[in-house]
Amino acid sequence: LSIVIPARNEKGNVPFFLSRLPKFPNDDVEVIIVEGHSTDATWEEIQKLAAAPPAHVKVKALRQTGKGKNDAVGIGFEAATGNVLTILDADLTMPPEMLDRYVAAYKSGLADFVNGSRLVYPMEGEAMRFLNLLGNAFFSKAVSYMLSMPLSDTLCGTKLFSKADYQRICAWRKDFGDFDPFGDFELLFGCSVLGLGTIDLPIHYKARTYGTTNIRRFYHGAMLL
Repeated sequence: LSIVIPARNEKGNVPFFLSRLPKFPNDDVEVIIVEGHSTDATWEEIQKLAAAPPAHVKVKALRQTGKGKNDAVGIGFEAATGNVLTILDADLTMPPEMLDRYVAAYKSGLADFVNGSRLVYPMEGEAMRFLNLLGNAFFSKAVSYMLSMPLSDTLCGTKLFSKADYQRICAWRKDFGDFDPFGDFELLFGCSVLGLGTIDLPIHYKARTYGTTNIRRFYHGAMLL
């Protein structure tokens, strides 16, 4: 299992990247942290974490040369040695403790592609502002209609799938174009084109405890539209 964590200005969250991961007793686990042009001490904190990882987890620390979350995730996936890939947002609004549910769903054969959903359970406090909630609901309905896939949340950062399927999506992306700022749409569109079995896995979406979001609502919303 390769867990990719793209991180920008997340200094206060870095110490919890590994301590909050569930145990995966029957799996080899590597965590690949990709730092992206932070203005705080995120990179220094990542280096400390990578220097003394837990015995059951391998850690790689990389620095992003390009821009955007999609680019950072791609760098992490290219460096991944696991045959199953997943993404964990560095703000930890998707509780890391829930990753074992994604793995269990995949290993039990429920889906080729496990898609996280923040819009099923009640959210914690100010985890998502009202306009963001409306935007996420709109894109979920629109993409579900376009792809004929029942998706309750298209923009949840945490998804899990095989590396082999990711490589097929990358090959297909040559036709789609490489302009998705977050990477969620290109994964879902590729998933639809390749006919991968998909399920939504509801999560309890949490409020940030450190830093501010890197998302620009109207700018990125226009790009996604």
